[in-house]
Amino acid sequence: MEKKSTEELENILGNTSPDSIEAFLQEHSGNMIVEEKPFAKYLHQIISRNGLTQQEVFIQADFPERFGYKLLSEEKRTKHRNFTKL
Repeated sequence: MEKKSTEELENILGNTSPDSIEAFLQEHSGNMIVEEKPFAKYLHQIISRNGLTQQEVFIQADFPERFGYKLLSEEKRTKHRNFTKL
């Protein structure tokens, strides 16, 4: 079975009625991430694949280190609600 892209799944979901959500979830469960903290795992994979350290990424992104570590651990409470570079 070929994995569907996020865009494909969004299109299918957009054409799915609320009554059919359970069927959608069952049919496409193989295409969905069900791990705990998938964002953090993905970022760690990208960082190591590129031979970087977390600190190097934070510096390049112009994030304070504490904020970067909270982002990677998916900690909900931060002083910065939104982080935008001006």
